[in-house]
Amino acid sequence: MTKNRRPLSKAGEALMRLSRPRRRRVSWRRRCNAHCKQPPLRYCRNWAIRGKTRCKFHGGLSTGPKTPEGKARVVAAMVAGRHRWVDRMKADGRKFPCGRKPGSRIKLQTTGMRSRKDYRGMTLQELRAAALESIAILQERLRRTGRLSG
Repeated sequence: MTKNRRPLSKAGEALMRLSRPRRRRVSWRRRCNAHCKQPPLRYCRNWAIRGKTRCKFHGGLSTGPKTPEGKARVVAAMVAGRHRWVDRMKADGRKFPCGRKPGSRIKLQTTGMRSRKDYRGMTLQELRAAALESIAILQERLRRTGRLSG
């Protein structure tokens, strides 16, 4: 036995339409995600400017210099900032962060790194002497630097 369904009134149709889940339109909006120095957030969570990838605080509204004079002014400011940084580093007596990091493998291999010993051809007494020598080297390194590696 089937029930006869009555046609819904306009109010009933509107109610049914509102109760159905609606599909969301794909949004153009995206987050800025610029790196932040503040501890609570690592990335900026502001909305990006429409058509750009950054928010108004991180360059989304900037179009950059257009004239040759403006471009020259920006280059001059960058050079002056670099000179100020170099002077500050020299005054503090700090090293410049460039080149290979100290203790890199390539640097150690090209400079006077000790050659590896051939342990397979050694006798038991030679192995014992080599082990004691390695232990002495590690103890000296631990006493000098406070760590075994490097």
